[in-house]
Parts: sequence; structure tokens; C-alpha cells
Amino acid sequence: KRAAEATPDLVILDLKMPHLDGVETLRRLRVQCPGVSVYILTAFYEEYLRPLAGLSAEGAEFELVRKPLDADQIRGVIAAALGGGIAETPDSGGQA
Repeated sequence: KRAAEATPDLVILDLKMPHLDGVETLRRLRVQCPGVSVYILTAFYEEYLRPLAGLSAEGAEFELVRKPLDADQIRGVIAAALGGGIAETPDSGGQA
């Protein structure tokens, strides 16, 4: 709902959420906000590899970063996404 009200500069998205999972959220964001940068931070990436690969094949762009991350690492991801430098995160999945 919030993305429909005002296009965000960046979305940090988890995959395992109540009611609407991250894959469906990403699918909807792609329609509502096609140019928004999306970083998926999750500990459950293996469970979602197939649906994420399908979205990537459909043209969805996102970065996949594995949890756990501390606050400084999350700030680094945000800074890199918004043009403030290169984020260095452990076990970074890179582009999907």
C-alpha cells in the first residue's frame, strides 16, 4: 500500500513474512514501482531460489543478501543502494 502512495527510493524486503511473502511482494512492486531498487535480506534464500529465479527471468531486478546482518552492514547496503558507496556484506548473494 505504501509503495502505491509514494514511490520509495529503496525497498529492503524479507522473503518470509505473514500474509504476503516476499516473492509476491516483489512481483507487485515490479508493477507499481518498476524502477525501485530492491534488496532482499533473508535467511531463507534457499527456500525461495526457484521463485526468485522465475522472477529474475521475467525481468525483475533485485539484490539478494543473506542474513544475519548487523546494523552497520544494513547501513552499508542502504548507502551502496542509494549511491553512498560500496556495501561489503558477508555471504552476499550478489545480483539475482
